[in-house]
Amino acid sequence: MNANIICCFRLYNAGLQPKFNRLHQKVNYPVARGTPMIAPLIEWDHSTEWSVATFADIQHSLFRLSECRSLSDRLYDTCHCKYCKEHIHKDIWTHTSSADPHLSWYTQARLTEKEEKIKKEARQDGSQRSGECIVEVDLGKEEDQYLTGHNIDGRVLFPATGYLTLVWKTLAKLKGKSHEELPVVLENVQFHRATIMPKEGIIKFAINILDGSGEFELCESGSVTVSGRIYVPEDVEKETLELPTPTIPISDSKLLKLSTADIYKDLRLRGYDYSGVFRGILESDNKGVCGELAWENNWISFMDTMLQFSILGQSTRELYLPTRLQRVVINPSKQKQLGENEGVPVHMYRDIGIIKAGGVELRGMKASLAPRRQQAQAAPKLEKYAFVPYDRAGKTQSSTLDSNGREREQALTVSLQVVLENSGGALKLKVAELAGIRPADSLLAPDVVSILESEPIIHVEITVAGSRAEEYAKVESFTNLGMKFVNRDASSAPLDQNLHLVIGVDVLPQAIEVLDNLVASLKPGGFVLLEERITEEEDAIYKSGLELVSKQQARDRVFLLLRKSVECKYYIACVLPSQWSASIILPVFFPVSGVQVLYRLCCSQSVECNKPVVVEVTEKNYSWVERLKLTLKQSESEGQKVLVLAQGENMSGIVGLVNCIKQEPGGNNVRYVQLCNHLKLLHTQLKYKPLLVGNIVNLYRCVFLQDSKTPKFSISDSLYATQLKKDLVMNVYRNGVWGSYRHIRLDSHHDSALLQNELKRLMFQVEHAYINAMTRGDLASLRWIEGPLSFYCPEQNPNKELCHVYYSPLNFRDVMLASGKLPPDALPGDLAGQDCILGLEFAGRDTSGRRVMGMVPARGLATTILVDPTFLWEVPDKWTLEQASTIPVVYATSYYALVVRGQMRAGNTLLVHAGTGGVGQASIAVALHMGVTVFTTVSSQEKRDYLKKRFPQLTDSNELALFCPNRNIANSRDTTFEQHVLTETQGRGVDLVLNSLSEDKLQASVRCLAKDGHFLEIGKYDLSNNNPLGE
Repeated sequence: MNANIICCFRLYNAGLQPKFNRLHQKVNYPVARGTPMIAPLIEWDHSTEWSVATFADIQHSLFRLSECRSLSDRLYDTCHCKYCKEHIHKDIWTHTSSADPHLSWYTQARLTEKEEKIKKEARQDGSQRSGECIVEVDLGKEEDQYLTGHNIDGRVLFPATGYLTLVWKTLAKLKGKSHEELPVVLENVQFHRATIMPKEGIIKFAINILDGSGEFELCESGSVTVSGRIYVPEDVEKETLELPTPTIPISDSKLLKLSTADIYKDLRLRGYDYSGVFRGILESDNKGVCGELAWENNWISFMDTMLQFSILGQSTRELYLPTRLQRVVINPSKQKQLGENEGVPVHMYRDIGIIKAGGVELRGMKASLAPRRQQAQAAPKLEKYAFVPYDRAGKTQSSTLDSNGREREQALTVSLQVVLENSGGALKLKVAELAGIRPADSLLAPDVVSILESEPIIHVEITVAGSRAEEYAKVESFTNLGMKFVNRDASSAPLDQNLHLVIGVDVLPQAIEVLDNLVASLKPGGFVLLEERITEEEDAIYKSGLELVSKQQARDRVFLLLRKSVECKYYIACVLPSQWSASIILPVFFPVSGVQVLYRLCCSQSVECNKPVVVEVTEKNYSWVERLKLTLKQSESEGQKVLVLAQGENMSGIVGLVNCIKQEPGGNNVRYVQLCNHLKLLHTQLKYKPLLVGNIVNLYRCVFLQDSKTPKFSISDSLYATQLKKDLVMNVYRNGVWGSYRHIRLDSHHDSALLQNELKRLMFQVEHAYINAMTRGDLASLRWIEGPLSFYCPEQNPNKELCHVYYSPLNFRDVMLASGKLPPDALPGDLAGQDCILGLEFAGRDTSGRRVMGMVPARGLATTILVDPTFLWEVPDKWTLEQASTIPVVYATSYYALVVRGQMRAGNTLLVHAGTGGVGQASIAVALHMGVTVFTTVSSQEKRDYLKKRFPQLTDSNELALFCPNRNIANSRDTTFEQHVLTETQGRGVDLVLNSLSEDKLQASVRCLAKDGHFLEIGKYDLSNNNPLGE
C-alpha cells in the first residue's frame, strides 16, 4: 500500500493529476460529529529540495497522456497485487516510473517501437532531464550583481571559478548537505568556452553529475561549457601537498612590493578590468610568489583572485584565460578558520604549477591566449592642423578654412573643439539644444554629436527641447544617436541643469528671458553656442553678462560661442559684524534662526584675487623644467593658476606640453577660487564658519606669442588681460589676432591632392622591412613594414649575423597563423607576445657575401634579418638559393626528431605520416639514406605516384604482393594503415613513428609502435586539447 501511495505522490510531483478519490470509499456528507480535522495532521518538511515541474512539462505530459494510456492499461492488467485489484481503479495511472520497486515489471516489459519513441521524445523535450540541476544567473538581481566586476577585455565573463562553485554546490545538494560542510576534489577540469553575461536577461546553467564516476558536465545554451570529475575525499587533508613557504633571495634587487592599486593597474593594461570583490589581491611581490588575498565569504571571487595571482610575475603582457585545471582541492572547514577581514596568505609554486591559499589548492592550471576584442574602427579622419582665430568674421576670415560651402561645418567644428578643450577634461558632455518650432532637418544636434563623438572616448548626452519633440522622436537617425526629446519652453524655465553646452538658433532677436534661461541651465564655466544672422545686434550678449569667446563666420551666418564669466564670488553663511556694511544682493542663511536674507558683502579693505604664476618656457634650454614641476605641484595644493608662456620663438612645443600636463594627475584639478587674506579676515571676525561655494576653474593656461611685434607679456597689459579674462586653455597670438590651433577636416580637391602627395611621400623604399598581417586572420591586411634594423648597430649585437634575404618560403605554420587557424599561444616561448610571428627560414647572403640559409624564430619574411650563427649554414654550390630556402626547417625537424630524439639506426623500421609534405619527404630521404625501412601514408593516388617517382625504393600497397614483398605506402584518410603496417611487420610494429595525425589516427599510430619503440609527435592538435596518448 505504501509503495502505491508513494508512487501516486511522485506522479503528482511530476505535474500529473492522479485521481486520489479512487483510493478510499465514497464519503457521505455531512460527516459525523467528532470527525477529526485533516489540516492539523499535515506538517511541512523542508529538509529536502525538489525540482518543480514547469508549465512546459505539464503541457507536454498532457499532450502525451493519450499515447501513454495504453502503457498504463498494460501495467494495471499485469499487476497481481491484491490491493490493486480490489481497491485501485486503473484510471489513476496516468504516468509510470521504473524507479519504483512496485513497477518492476514495467522495466522488464518489451515496449513497442512507438512506445520507445514516445519515451525518447519525452526525455528530449523536457526542460530538465533526470539528475540535472538548473542554475539561473541574472546580473539584474542583487545577489548576482557582483559578477559585473569580472570584466575581461570590456566584456563581463562568468568566472571560471564560478563554474567550479556551481558544480560543488550541486554535488552538495545531491548529498543533502551544505557546500560549506562538504570538502571536494575536482580533477581534469576542462573549460571548453567562456560565457559572456548579458546586461539584461537570465543565463541558465545545466549541471549533470554521474553518481558512479563523479564525471560532470556544465552546459549552457545546449553546449558543454565545463567538464571534469568531482568527488568527496575520505580525508581532505591527505589530498593536498604539504609544501614549505617559498622564499625569494633578499639580495634580489629587482624584488618589489606591489599594492592593490599597482597590481590591478598592471592587470588592466593586460585587459583584466576587475572591480568590486574581484579586486581581492591585497599585496604581492612583483615576482608573483608571495602575497595576500581578501576573504569576503565569497568562494567565486576568492578562487578567482588565486587565478589572478598566477598571472603576476609573468613576462608576457597578453590576455590569457584558464582552459584547464589538473586538480582543485577545496577544504571549507580550513577556510572557516580564517578571519573575514584578514588577509589570506597566498603562495605560488611556479616550478610545480601549484597555488595555495587558505583551504584551496589549485594545481596544473593551463591558460590559453584569448583573442582580443576587435574594436570597430571608424573610417580615418583626414584633417589638417591649422591656426584659427577666435574672431573669424568679416575681414579677419582666415584663408586656412575652405569657402566652398563647408564654412558652416568648419565653423561649428572649431566652436565645439573650443568647448571640449575648456570643459575640464570631461569625457561625458551634457548638451541641450533649444529647437523651438524648427523642423527636424534644421537641428544642429546630429552634427554636434557626430563632431564631438569623433574624438576618442568622448560621449555626448544630448537633449533637444522644443514644441515638436514627438515629431523629432520619430526620426530613426536621431534615436540611433541616443538623442532625447522634451517639450519645454525656454522663455519660462531653464532647459536643464549643470550642462556643459547649450545650443540655440536665432535666439538674440527673442526675449531676453530666453537667453537668461539658457545661461541658467549651464554649470560654472559652461558655454552657450548660438547660430545667428550677422546683422543681429550684440547688445543682448552684453546685457546677459556673457563673455564672447569665439566668433566663427559662415557666409551670412555666424556662430557665437559665449561663456559664463568667471568671477571671484562667495556665498557666506554667517552673522555679519558691525564693520561689514550690508546691501541687498547675495543670499545668506542664518543657521540659528533659519532665516534667509539677501545681502551683498562690502569690505572696507581691498581684497585681490591671487595672481597667476607665469612660467616662461623656451626651446633654447630646459632650465625651466624644474621650476614648472614645482609650480604645478604647488598649484594643486594652493589652487593657484599657472600660465605657461612662450614668447619670441615662432616654433615651440608649448601646445603639446600643455596638452600633456592636462593628462597628468591633477592636470585638470578643479579648485575653488580662494582669497587667502580675505578668508583669514572672515575666520577671525565672523561668528560662524563661512560656507564657500566658488566657481570651478582649471588651473593651467597656455600663452603662445608667435607674433614678433607683440609687447613683452604682462598681466596688466590690456592686450593680454582682455584675452585672459576669457579663461581659455589655449591662447595663441599670431598675425595680430588671438586664436588657437585646430583640426580641420580635409575634403576639397585641393586638400585631397595634398593628402595624396603626402601618402606618396610616406610610401618610400627602405632597406630593412618585414611582412606582417595588420589584422590577424585577414590575409588582405598583409603589409610591408619598416623594421627596427634600420638602426642596426653591429657592436650592440656581437652574437648575431646580419643577413640579406633573397628567398623566404611560406611554411604551413605561417599559413595557419596568418589565416587565424592557429592561435599564437601554440608557439613556444614568448613568441605569442611578439607583434610579428611570420617567417621561419630563408636563403640569402651574409655581410661577407657568402650564400647562406638559416632558421629564425619569427619575422623571417623580411628583407634583412638577424640570425644566430648556430642556425646558419652555407649553401652548396649545386643548389640555387631558391632551393636552399626550403631546406632548413624540414630537414632540421626530421634530423632532430629521428636521429637526436628517436636514435634511429640502420635496420630500424619507420612510419612517417603525410609523406608528400616537407617534413615527410625530408624524413623519408634521411631514413632511406641511413638504411631504414620506411612506411608512409598519403591521401590521394596523385601523391602515391609522386612518392614512387621521388623515392623508387618505396612500393605501393595497391601493387601485387608477388612483385612487392615490402609494400611501403598506405592510406592516411582512415585507420587502415594500422592493419597494413602490422601485416607488413608480422605484428611486431615499427621502431619509430613520426606522427602528425590526430584523434583516432593518433591512437592507431600508437598501436603501430613496436615494443621499446619511439613515438615522435610533431602535431599540436591533441596536445593542445589534452587528448589521451595511447589506450
